[in-house]
Amino acid sequence: ENKNIKKKKIPSKCKIEWVHRMSIQKCLQSSSIILLILLLLSRITCNHAFLLNQPKIPYGTIAHEKNNALILQSSKVSHDSKSPSTSSIIKKTRETLDSINDKMPRTSPSSVPKIDNKIQPFQINNKNKSQSIKQMKKRHEDPNHVAFICDGNSRWSQNNGSSRDTFWGHSNGASRVLSIIKYIQNKYRDIDYVTMYAFSTENWSRSQDEIDNIWKVLEQFSSKFYDWVLQSNIQLKIIGDLSDQRIPLSLKKSLIALEEESSWNTDEEGESESDNANERKGLTICIAINYGGRRDIINASLKMAESISRGEIILDDFSNNIEENDGNEKSYHDFEKKFSELLCTSNIPDPDLVIRTGGERRLSNFLIWNCAYSELYFTDVLWPDYDEKELDKALKWYKGRDRRFGGR
Repeated sequence: ENKNIKKKKIPSKCKIEWVHRMSIQKCLQSSSIILLILLLLSRITCNHAFLLNQPKIPYGTIAHEKNNALILQSSKVSHDSKSPSTSSIIKKTRETLDSINDKMPRTSPSSVPKIDNKIQPFQINNKNKSQSIKQMKKRHEDPNHVAFICDGNSRWSQNNGSSRDTFWGHSNGASRVLSIIKYIQNKYRDIDYVTMYAFSTENWSRSQDEIDNIWKVLEQFSSKFYDWVLQSNIQLKIIGDLSDQRIPLSLKKSLIALEEESSWNTDEEGESESDNANERKGLTICIAINYGGRRDIINASLKMAESISRGEIILDDFSNNIEENDGNEKSYHDFEKKFSELLCTSNIPDPDLVIRTGGERRLSNFLIWNCAYSELYFTDVLWPDYDEKELDKALKWYKGRDRRFGGR
């Protein structure tokens, strides 16, 4: 019969109508088969429940949710002797399929239009997806480097009945340093660097009694810190000028020895030498003693000038590179990187978060080169009272920050 049918060009409208009808027929056939399978499964389930004397939902029961309560409504079909048998259901389903098939128009296979089976899949913009995931991680992860301006020790002494003797306040402040470092080491494993501002270049203007108390506390701190640092995979780094003759020699020797002996605990990138994967990465503690941000920049500038005079750094190379790239940002970035290597904070990443206690809202010459894009957190809590809950609060605040570094 197909050979006797003349091949005629079928209008595009007819082709579309034929495709729609064929699609409807296939959908109805598939739906009927699925319905048949579901009826068989429900029948088997009901019989199995009846044999096991288990409570069951009657055959044909419809369940729906209304006001958070499950309501069962029984349909016309009931599980009794008058319920239709499986064979009758199959028979009726076949009759329905045959009637649908008879009503569908017959079309010659030769007139079936060619359909392009190449379906374009739904494409996800992976670039935007990866960027959003990256931003989400950046927004909600813990900082890598947290720096503390430990302010308020003297005021804490005054508030606690010791208006003249500041030793008590600085001693409690040193104890707080130890407790905060231990808390970070145990709970915040993504924090690899912690910097404490112990004594600035401007603190020399304080009274000699308070300065002497600070040196005493630092010596006690180094002796308490010694055994724990060596056993806890912690590396100690001193930033600042220890060559000042006003600093006690015994304190210098203690700090230098601790820095040297703890250097094996972690490498420069903060990776632990231990092969145990579950062990925490080595924590690096930086203590700023006789440190000033401006002085550090001046010293780095003098070092660069000396390197230029000796021919170790050729300034024309930087200038030519900037001119050739029309002031490209990468050229300046390379120069900044070279300059950063001359600071006393070289091999230490810039702080992600700076926390200042004591109520003041300023950096006070602390890491002013390094804090260009640091998040600044200020609290009125005095340093000896700055406990673990206050640190949790600051880190929670940091996770809510959207760090774009000048971009969008």
